[in-house]
Amino acid sequence: YETNKMMRTAQKEIDKTTNQMAKRKLKEFINETAAMQEQGKLSQYELDIQQAKYNLLLAELALEE
Repeated sequence: YETNKMMRTAQKEIDKTTNQMAKRKLKEFINETAAMQEQGKLSQYELDIQQAKYNLLLAELALEE
């Protein structure tokens, strides 16, 4: 559930931005997270790492803009 929620939030960010580089990076994040989810159930630790990566990505994108 939390993984899907994170991916939906990332998709909303893609929809909001007009920056093509930001869209590409966010899409890569979603694909990476989906691949991890398909390999098996993500542990809470792995989910926390993905959440931290997402937060870092958002901060980098904000800094670039």
